Amino acid sequence: MKHEDFFEQLSNLYHKYMPETVYLVKNHPRYEEATRTLWGLIAYFSQEDDTAEISFSKDELLGTALALDVTTICFSTTNIAELCELLKQADSLDVTPLDNDRVRLTIGFNDVYKPYDPNEQ
Repeated sequence: MKHEDFFEQLSNLYHKYMPETVYLVKNHPRYEEATRTLWGLIAYFSQEDDTAEISFSKDELLGTALALDVTTICFSTTNIAELCELLKQADSLDVTPLDNDRVRLTIGFNDVYKPYDPNEQ
């Protein structure tokens, strides 16, 4: 089976069983931890490189995660301990070279939001 066929079947299955409406709510402990860390990372990268472009957003597929994007010409730091302490709270780190001689670091935080469960108090 070709990869395209497998992904087509997987996508069809996902759409078949995906609920039409899902309400997401904050997963409060994780939300507080992630947003505190996001603000720490924003401060960290702002002081390391004043030309860095920094943004954050929810993931568009499931909507349960947050990601911080840092786009810069070169990532270099001498404050490894502080960066490592901040990254301990993250679930993923992707580094992507871009066409415009820049690099993007994407730092992900999973389970910041969760589907609403009316039975949960």
